[in-house]
Amino acid sequence: DGGLVAARAALGPKRILGVSCYNEMPRAEQAVAAGADYIAFGAVFASPTKPDTVRVDHALLAQARARFGIPVAAIGGITLSNAPQVIATGAD
Repeated sequence: DGGLVAARAALGPKRILGVSCYNEMPRAEQAVAAGADYIAFGAVFASPTKPDTVRVDHALLAQARARFGIPVAAIGGITLSNAPQVIATGAD
């Protein structure tokens, strides 16, 4: 993605650049190929902040973790009680 490459160049070498991938593995593939430092997927659980947002299957988090050599963030509706489920997928 040209936008990600341009962002990396503009921010310089001491940056950390992540890409929101929603529930889309192709978006993650593009982000990793373009040099993202981490990828994020969400929402993992329902959230009162964004009740109509796209949900992510836990299997997708596990796939991303196994496939890419960069951190995988999970966001959306994560609480102390359901965090162990997310951690079990390998998400960072």
